[in-house]
Amino acid sequence: MLLTLLFGFIIGFYLYEVKRFKVGGVIAIPILVIYSLQDMVILPIFVISAIACLVIARIIAEKTLLYGRRLLYCFLAISIIGTSIIIAVTSHLIDPLVQEMVVFTIFPGIIAYNISKESYDLNSAAESVFLVIVYFMVVYLFAQSLLMLAGGFA
Repeated sequence: MLLTLLFGFIIGFYLYEVKRFKVGGVIAIPILVIYSLQDMVILPIFVISAIACLVIARIIAEKTLLYGRRLLYCFLAISIIGTSIIIAVTSHLIDPLVQEMVVFTIFPGIIAYNISKESYDLNSAAESVFLVIVYFMVVYLFAQSLLMLAGGFA
């Protein structure tokens, strides 16, 4: 798993240096990959949480004067609450060890916050989402190949 984290960090750093793409920073996607390898149910929970966070926080930001650090805190609060609710509702589908990974609840908010900052129009939003998917798939395939080389399967 450490190699997956390092590989994801390097890919994230490269994407930032080349495209100035920083959705989730360099660590959120590799950690999402590691969680997804433990239980694939995490991925749809993450996607639903990130979308809900993006929509709700954007509505709140439009109605108030939230920006900068306060807007980030808003995204994180919505992410923690929303992801916790989704995990509680779907707890019968999730491995009990995954349920205890509380730090996971902030990542949908971090990624939603960065998408909102990088999305000035529909095209830039689509590019951000596309790059998140590509970033996830590259790191996920790397992690799967490591597992296969080690003789295990996720």
